[in-house]
Amino acid sequence: MSEVDELLRGYVENNDGICCAQWDPAISERLRFDPYDDGVEARMMAAHYFLLNAAVTETELVGRSENARALMIDLHRRFEGSLFTETDPRKLHEAVRRSRFYRDYGSERRRIGAVLAGVNAWVRDEAGGDLLGYSEGFAHPDGFASRLQGIPRMGRGFREKTWMYLRWLTRPCPDLGIFGFDVAELKAALTSYIVKVASCLGLCEGVGSAVWIDMGYREEARERVTGYARGLFPGDPLRIDYPFYMLGRWMAEEEPTMGDLVDYLRFLDEVQRLTGTVPVTYDIVGRETSRFERNLRVLLERQKMLFYFEGQRFSLGGGLTYRPDFILPGYRVGGRQVVLEPHGIWREGHEEEVTEKFRLFREMYGSLYYLVLIVQPREYTRVRDSYPDSYDDIVESNRMPELLYMLKNGRYRQIF
Repeated sequence: MSEVDELLRGYVENNDGICCAQWDPAISERLRFDPYDDGVEARMMAAHYFLLNAAVTETELVGRSENARALMIDLHRRFEGSLFTETDPRKLHEAVRRSRFYRDYGSERRRIGAVLAGVNAWVRDEAGGDLLGYSEGFAHPDGFASRLQGIPRMGRGFREKTWMYLRWLTRPCPDLGIFGFDVAELKAALTSYIVKVASCLGLCEGVGSAVWIDMGYREEARERVTGYARGLFPGDPLRIDYPFYMLGRWMAEEEPTMGDLVDYLRFLDEVQRLTGTVPVTYDIVGRETSRFERNLRVLLERQKMLFYFEGQRFSLGGGLTYRPDFILPGYRVGGRQVVLEPHGIWREGHEEEVTEKFRLFREMYGSLYYLVLIVQPREYTRVRDSYPDSYDDIVESNRMPELLYMLKNGRYRQIF
């Protein structure tokens, strides 16, 4: 086994037991049911609920996968049991449009209602309203996957959702263990983040390649990636699925190399040893933003600069975590991804705690992230001089437009 194989195997084992974001109990928005309930009715409902979830888990529809979880919880609250029988796309769209994260969804968010209605119609007409019983009519998961691809937005270029769904419903805890298929027969879902990792290994072309239009190439690549996973974990190849997704999401480069992959794996292994837990998890933003944060968000949106707001939680060890306010995935300083941290209110006794988190973040993740602290002009000199280890750059809030202009146009230089 090569070094990269050993590193990947160790990385997957370190991440064993991490729940998928769609039912992770640590995420702030709580599901309205127990996904591990063994009752027949409960398993039937979970199978349908997560099929709806899988159908909308797509960048163009909901953006980040955590948004799919938040949306489904909101719709479940609004519709209750009729969520699983509603086939009027207009009613579903109106409910989607009223969800509090609607502005953060993808460019095709207006299609979400139609996608959900299509799933419900398929479950009613094809599966007789009982996905659990329907699954028992297939000896192997690939037959079921083929039928699932008859759902709008789950066939052809969207077929990865079917294998993602089958992994969710088939593998045992931390997955859901509802369907009775042999886990050794599951196949990899070639989502963009998993393709990032697989392309580094030479198993397939990168995400941006035109070859993915060819469905034959897609299936050949699936067999290669699944075969590689089977070499690492013969009895349970899809053990790699969620850890590879997390790894691909963590990697900043659009087209990373084998060297990049090895560097990331070594870094993650080191952070795991230091903190005793996975370095980063993803969450739903559950709090109201401050005026300071809203002002920066408006500026970023006007400049059409892609950002993630409080989406990532970094482990700092000793139970401490840090959620950066704004990560700008498309902008780097010295090869490091830019983090913008607007901090408007400095309460006595609180600022030491906050700045210590910034310092620890820079100490542990500073090789990958460049932290710009944004403060009110009246606080600028004091914070700059009191906490020099807590930022890479510090900027007065009235200079935010200048900062964004320099980042966007590749003219960034330290302002202070």
